[in-house]
Amino acid sequence: MSPTPGVVIPTRDELSLQPLLVSLAATPLPPTAQVVIVDDRSNPLPDIAIPRELRARSAVRVQRSWGRGLPAAANLGWRVCDTEWVVFLPTDVRVTLEWADQLMRELAAAGARTGLSQGQSPAGRSRHGAVSPWSLGDLAARRDALNEVGGFDERYRCGSRAAIDVALRMHRDGWLLRQAARQLDHRATQPRPAPAPPYRCMADDALLRRMHGRRWRQTIGAPRGHFGWHAGTTAAAATANLAAAARGVGAPIPRRLPLLLAGAAVTSSAALVATRVIQRQRPGRSRWSTAAAGIIESPVAVMQRLRGELRHRVAAAWPTEVLAVLFERDGTLIRDIPLNTDPGQVRPLPGARAAVDRLRRKGVRVGLMATETAVGAGDVTRHQMRAVNEQVDRLLGPFDTWQLCTHAPDAGCSCRLPEPGMPSRAARELDVPVSALAVVGHLGEDVTSALRAGARSVLVPGPNTSAAAIATAPRTARDLQTAVELIVRGDVP
Repeated sequence: MSPTPGVVIPTRDELSLQPLLVSLAATPLPPTAQVVIVDDRSNPLPDIAIPRELRARSAVRVQRSWGRGLPAAANLGWRVCDTEWVVFLPTDVRVTLEWADQLMRELAAAGARTGLSQGQSPAGRSRHGAVSPWSLGDLAARRDALNEVGGFDERYRCGSRAAIDVALRMHRDGWLLRQAARQLDHRATQPRPAPAPPYRCMADDALLRRMHGRRWRQTIGAPRGHFGWHAGTTAAAATANLAAAARGVGAPIPRRLPLLLAGAAVTSSAALVATRVIQRQRPGRSRWSTAAAGIIESPVAVMQRLRGELRHRVAAAWPTEVLAVLFERDGTLIRDIPLNTDPGQVRPLPGARAAVDRLRRKGVRVGLMATETAVGAGDVTRHQMRAVNEQVDRLLGPFDTWQLCTHAPDAGCSCRLPEPGMPSRAARELDVPVSALAVVGHLGEDVTSALRAGARSVLVPGPNTSAAAIATAPRTARDLQTAVELIVRGDVP
């Protein structure tokens, strides 16, 4: 494992990424430095352009995560880094010589039980001006510590909440957390995007409370939340409206009560809006648009928090254990014979039966998927397809689910690989979280389908596997037995 820190850059915006890549090329990091760019666009086109200077001095890899969110993109990034430390960088910054030198000194001085080192970054500031202690901007993490706690919890939608969660889990397991003095250059050539409204993290706060208790903020030193303010403002406005409506239909309530409640609601809302206008005003953004955002912010924040409480009322610990495995049929479990209609020609690949049976003995449910476009094209009948699949089931089954795409190639269905339909449908039929499903296949389309669905994947290269698929797969195995060993060991991103 390399002592030189790896750099992971999750991104959805190639335009803001370019100044960072140029600055990385000019920064004297050791030539052995690894740079992993995780492209989290749902449709990653066009490809990200990498400066030639950066490719010449560092090992650069572009990994696609297909819009799964910042925590999932960060997980893919650190798992493909073979380095002792991994540094997560936001796209709207530039690295400097001073930052690189200080990073190397701080990591060299870190003790063996130091799990996280957080740089000083405006990305860690909350919308209310308080300093959040952990974020995915300039966060250096020891790979062993990330591996021990299972990486970032992909149920979070906000990167800051995912970073706080991983810090809490490392703290619980005895790892040390350090606030460092290094600071990135935030004078990027492109305007910095406006920070996400805080109510977008309210659902994540419900998950943090569920996983770490009501005092998680005090444990990690996070700033005080503002949900009480949002809830009070929303409740006052709602009560005033209800009281006014009730008075209008002759309800027996005191005449002045609706006015007092309405006044309280207006006063609290005005204070909230004024605070938002002062704290959130940016160049090019009108005060009226800021005020309008402040008016709707409180009820939206309350709705998001309630949604989070309902969604995470029963939350298992992360990482989610692999509960089901979906194997590709042709080329992974059985010999690939195009347009095979003869059950007698079905031949399991070496080790296929033992690999599937090992998962069954571990209590892992197993399924099988296949693309049967010949049925949709009329070259193979459904009776012939069923006869072949019944033979596969006799030789390797029984399987808990069968996922078949029988549509014609031009049908535009959601199940034809690399679309995510078959893994998503398998998770629903098996009643497991899609993050607890692993897809094992020999083609790049199998891996892409799994990632787009939010599942895990292992690529087992075969004669038809492209070099590009091997280079971009998050995890590869030389054979089926090794793939199952990775799954049983929990080493599948």
